[in-house]
Amino acid sequence: MPPFPTDSPPNSKTNAKLSIPTADLGADRPGFRIPFSPWKLLPPTPMSETHPLFASAELARVLFEESGDALFLLDPETDQILEVNPVASRLTGFRRQELLGISSGALFRYEANHSHGQHRLRGAFTKTVVFHGQDGYLLRSKQQGWIPVTLTVSRLHLPQRTLGLLVARDDRERRENLQQLRRVEAELRSVLAHSPAALWSAERITTSSGKSTWRFRYISPALGRLIGRPVEAFHQLFQWLEAVHPEDRDHCDNWLKQLLSSKALHGEHQYRICTPQGETRWVRDRLTIVREESGRAVRLDGCLVDVTEQQAAAAELVRQNTLLHSLFASVPDMICYKDRDLRFLGGNAVFAQFAGRPIEQLIGLRCEDVFPVPLEVIQRRQQIEKEVLKTGETIRNREAIPRPTGEPPLLLDIVVAPLRTAPESPPSGVIIVARDVTEQARLEEQLRQSQKLEALGQLAGGIAHDFNNLLTVILGNLELALTQAQTASPIRACLESAAHAAQQAAELTRQMLGFARRQPLQNVPIDLNTLIREEIRLLRRSIDPRITIHYQPAEEPASIRGDPVQMQQVLMNLCLNARDAMPEGGRLTITTAILPQATPPASAGPASSE
Repeated sequence: MPPFPTDSPPNSKTNAKLSIPTADLGADRPGFRIPFSPWKLLPPTPMSETHPLFASAELARVLFEESGDALFLLDPETDQILEVNPVASRLTGFRRQELLGISSGALFRYEANHSHGQHRLRGAFTKTVVFHGQDGYLLRSKQQGWIPVTLTVSRLHLPQRTLGLLVARDDRERRENLQQLRRVEAELRSVLAHSPAALWSAERITTSSGKSTWRFRYISPALGRLIGRPVEAFHQLFQWLEAVHPEDRDHCDNWLKQLLSSKALHGEHQYRICTPQGETRWVRDRLTIVREESGRAVRLDGCLVDVTEQQAAAAELVRQNTLLHSLFASVPDMICYKDRDLRFLGGNAVFAQFAGRPIEQLIGLRCEDVFPVPLEVIQRRQQIEKEVLKTGETIRNREAIPRPTGEPPLLLDIVVAPLRTAPESPPSGVIIVARDVTEQARLEEQLRQSQKLEALGQLAGGIAHDFNNLLTVILGNLELALTQAQTASPIRACLESAAHAAQQAAELTRQMLGFARRQPLQNVPIDLNTLIREEIRLLRRSIDPRITIHYQPAEEPASIRGDPVQMQQVLMNLCLNARDAMPEGGRLTITTAILPQATPPASAGPASSE
């Protein structure tokens, strides 16, 4: 037997060339005989007598040569190869003549342990059963070193002798596919291990007692992290209910049972789970049900997702929407919002009350469809709203808007702002906030009038002060003149009359100064009767002469506490209002009385001209 390298490692790229010349196939090689035709050992069959196709030798030869696997026929006694098929030559790269007479140990080896593999291979020929080695054997290749094969060894019991048959199938593609499958499986397991979604699968089984139950087939590690328990603790499907929140447990159990008893192929449910540490989490469980043709559920595939944050966000959104709705409904101003076509989209209750219609009836209408506003006002409002849509800037102005109910128009302070769906997005409409400032405008007008009166009073006070200085000089000279005038002189009477008039003018000036003087309020006793008498003297010179003043003081002293100047101003304003109510003249009556209760009369009629 020629030398054949057997020490090359598995999968070695060493080209082991068999040098077996044809001349060496003689009997001079110890233990080797010239190959014979094994097909002659096959006995004739009955069918070969009726049809030549079924002759044993010919049929065996055709099957041997046409097989898709590499076939090696050998002598189990000497372990020498007696015949090979064409596939064996192609797979090894050696010619048929190079393979005949070679030991099987030179062509095949065990991948993990060479000696152990040879022992297994030789031991197979001593058995009558088929030896099938799926993995671990290598076949020597002339060009590619050692290649993995699937090896099957069987004994052929022929009438004259027993032969061995080695069937080798190229296992490279299967191994590559298997390695690729293992890589994909490892990647998939890595993805499942790090995925936030927890996957699980359960199947229906029948116990030894004949009872049908559900058993987990797979539980991803993410599920164990989610529930804070080892996944090995769960074997039966309904054991999962131990992790469900006690308040959701019955509902979850009923939902799962109803889903299994129905014909549905998918289901989804949200519930809470509890960890051993006392933490509560919300999960969404989506199920896919695999059913038999009869509709009976046989497998459940589930995907469990932690939705605690989503639930918290949804609850916060509901809270904010409720708060926003409450604020929107409680604002006393009128609020409405429109789209880019300036049609109403909604509003609050105050706006609906002003429009005289429910909000539902206002949606889709324009301003001119609701309010009887003049055309120029409509055009002005539309121009403002279009400007806001164009520029995105807020515009504020005041406008008198007629009410649909026919009541007097309201003066509104209107703010038109852009309505956006996102902070940086272009305006999708406008939001309008209007406040009724009719009463505010009236008060502002009164304030302006009061400020005018205050300015007039200050002017009058300045004039009275200067006039009082002049009166001081006049009175001083009159007193000097009286000291020099004789008692019976007619000039003295004139001087006394002039001095009396000057003193009245001084008193009038003093009252004007007190009326115009701005000083802190006092809280002192005041005799109303005396104060009114002094004020009437001033009033007689400031109101229309066609109005006569009639004073009816109380019989008892009318004493109060207050600021004398403020009381004078109150009395002055009342009398001036009465004067304005009697443009043709009349009678002004001033009365003081002591009432049992300090409350105003039940009703006050309009001022009369009496």
